[in-house]
Amino acid sequence: MDTTERLTSDLSKIYDWSRANLVVSNASKTQFLHLSTRHNLPDNYRLFFNDIQLSSSTPL
Repeated sequence: MDTTERLTSDLSKIYDWSRANLVVSNASKTQFLHLSTRHNLPDNYRLFFNDIQLSSSTPL
């Protein structure tokens, strides 16, 4: 499983947990921030949270 698939799988588990615990997540307002010490990772991930593609956030 590649990195994107693992991250999407983790996000799915987080979403399932939040629903089971009555926590509301607004996937359309969710962004991700790519942080890594590795320099050879792509920065154009296609991540999905609740079937909505997340946009990338830029660091301040």
